[in-house]
Amino acid sequence: MGTGMGIVPDPTSMTGQPTPPTTFPGRGLSEAALFLDFDGTLVDIAAGPDLIKIPDRLPGLLADVHRATGGALALVSGRSVGALLKFLPNVPCTLVGGHGAEMRRDGQMYKHPLSDAPATRSIGDACTDFAAGHAGLEAELKPTGAVLHFRQAPHAEDAARRFATRLCIDWPDFELHDAKMAIELRPRDVGKDIAVTHLMEQPPFAGRRSVFFGDDRTDEPALALVAKAGGLSVHIGEGPSYAEFRLATPADVLNTLTRWITKEH
Repeated sequence: MGTGMGIVPDPTSMTGQPTPPTTFPGRGLSEAALFLDFDGTLVDIAAGPDLIKIPDRLPGLLADVHRATGGALALVSGRSVGALLKFLPNVPCTLVGGHGAEMRRDGQMYKHPLSDAPATRSIGDACTDFAAGHAGLEAELKPTGAVLHFRQAPHAEDAARRFATRLCIDWPDFELHDAKMAIELRPRDVGKDIAVTHLMEQPPFAGRRSVFFGDDRTDEPALALVAKAGGLSVHIGEGPSYAEFRLATPADVLNTLTRWITKEH
């Protein structure tokens, strides 16, 4: 699936970015390779990772986009592939989980060597024990790492960050990443930009104009990559971003994809 360090984002404020075009440029989605984040991009952020609500129209819309792109559609998420399938059991597209540490394509599953490894389980156990001692802090365990969510306990952010930093010293194959009201530990050699680069070298993604929709700091390397390559990069929500375009909410993302599909017919 490719290795190496991703782009280190240093985005500057880009207020006033335009919204994406209502019609996909060129000859339409048949020329596009679409990469979509999940939380905060296709679904609204919830108080906890298991509390999200799947919009009624999302499964059918993803199936339509998959057909329109000739299969060049991938969900690129920090969640595991298994978690994505729990919410979207019949989704036909490529699934990238763990920021690129897992990938499901054409029914085949590919996993990073640290997936479910003893080191990964040790990190998960440590995060679970740490969260249990801090009211409101939640540990989310993944096959390739762990996340400490402090949305319900913002006062615990500094303690969680110090704890995660110590874990990275003990387990140097892992590194710390910031997300929305969360701190994640994941393997050093994965990233959404690396996953997108890998897929863009493979059919049916190869030779198409890349498009990436994402909402937080873990998406910035991929947004920067796509923008630099002349693709279409879209940031969802507020805050600085490398992206060329901006939308306010996941509902706006679904509306944009719906317009693109409608214009195809």
